[in-house]
Amino acid sequence: MARDLEAEMIARGLVRWRDQWVTPEEKVHFEKNEVLVDGKWIPFEAAQRARGLELCGTEWLPRAEALARNDVRATSDVAKVTFALALGPDALVAGPFLPTGLPRRRHRAGLAKGRCGLDVTHAAEGARASSGRMS
Repeated sequence: MARDLEAEMIARGLVRWRDQWVTPEEKVHFEKNEVLVDGKWIPFEAAQRARGLELCGTEWLPRAEALARNDVRATSDVAKVTFALALGPDALVAGPFLPTGLPRRRHRAGLAKGRCGLDVTHAAEGARASSGRMS
């Protein structure tokens, strides 16, 4: 049965790429790590960034979160200290929290309130506080 399927796919002009059958043209693009977006082949990384994502370690995360996590990682590496994280919808707080997790909840509860104050202050000055980043 598998041989019949393979023969059929080859007869249709398809080639094997990883675990799927694709056209020879598609295989060339896939091997270059390109994806088809709106009828154009573009690098996978460009497609992810166009969707508002940014690479953080090995994961694609929303841009603001990825940038914040990457900043924490860089700071942690320089300081040679491991930070715990409290992530809210608009801000990320990093530091040496108690293991119970209570300080994280308390920090998260105040993140949105603090962010609103920051944005209002900077908006009054004609500047954008976040520049697409978390506080």
